[in-house]
Amino acid sequence: MIQVDSSVPRKNITREKRPFGWVELLFLLGLILYLATRFIALDKFPIYFFSDEAIQTELAGKLIENGFKDASGQIPVYFENGGDSTI
Repeated sequence: MIQVDSSVPRKNITREKRPFGWVELLFLLGLILYLATRFIALDKFPIYFFSDEAIQTELAGKLIENGFKDASGQIPVYFENGGDSTI
């Protein structure tokens, strides 16, 4: 059996309690920089959409303006989207 000599002082292995170190400070600065680049002048940029979504909205606007009739005067059952037919 191992015996421990109680007369030898033990080192306290616990870390010092510190509120913030360099790692935490750099993390917070990076987080602040990230949020600033996302939210500054947010209202100056449009919401992202892909080009095929834009053409569908444009065609829908023209359809409403023309009384739900296409260029030939008929109610369309499909829309042509770059050579492909979409419903």
